Amino acid sequence: MNLSLLLALAKDPRTPLRRSIHAHVDAAKAAFSAGVRSVYQASPSGDPEQIGSCLLLDIRGEKILLTAAHVCDHNKTASLYIVGAEELVLLDADFIITEAPKGDRLRDRGDFAAARISPEMIAKLGDGYIREDQIGSPAPIGAKHLFTALGYPNDTNAVVDEENLRVGVALQSHSATRKETPKMRRKAGHGGAAHIFISYGSRSRIDGRKTASLAANGFSGGAVIDDGRPGDLQAVLGNVTPDPKLVGLIIERWGEQGVLVAVRLDAILPIVKAKLGL
Repeated sequence: MNLSLLLALAKDPRTPLRRSIHAHVDAAKAAFSAGVRSVYQASPSGDPEQIGSCLLLDIRGEKILLTAAHVCDHNKTASLYIVGAEELVLLDADFIITEAPKGDRLRDRGDFAAARISPEMIAKLGDGYIREDQIGSPAPIGAKHLFTALGYPNDTNAVVDEENLRVGVALQSHSATRKETPKMRRKAGHGGAAHIFISYGSRSRIDGRKTASLAANGFSGGAVIDDGRPGDLQAVLGNVTPDPKLVGLIIERWGEQGVLVAVRLDAILPIVKAKLGL
């Protein structure tokens, strides 16, 4: 073992690893937070009501909005809005959307929707688009990678200025390792090949702190990021520069299994590119 690491462990056996974990999670948040936005619908009273999250992507020079299909479904009965640079921006777009088997979205294991963003929306949404070179494939089970979920839980997001269509948005992060069982793979279909399962029990590491898990409602449409291996020796020593990659779109939480479920971006993007002619 490296002498520098031995000295650090002798002083405080927890500090080096915690520092590495925080560095990797902070890098993921810094790289992707601006590209994860909150989605609101107009409630029956006309007030904005938060319903989920979405991703802003730059794919081959085209600006794309990606979210969960069940979030997009709200657009059938209400106007949807995205948090922009200065105010809520009306979501006016034509979506490609996964099919709900027999009309039941709960049976849709793809559960994503994507659309080109108009120039008018681009001007109002501001910067923060996630580039294609920031998107990767998730490390396999057992690779000791840490993953971070970014999204907007409904419980922590409330309207603060209805008159000016401004909202107080609180992006939350949840960091954990992959968790996968044969039962999960069967439930997801196709052997779980298109999905990522991230541990999400009653206790979570949220924004770097161990705490009670937030309700996952609103995380749908958010990001799953592969943070890399903060527990590796060189990472603990601070000799590794974190290189986080966006790898999944959150679609739901399975409480019984204790996981957040995401669809892999490397499964979604080929479909999006083909459907949108990219």
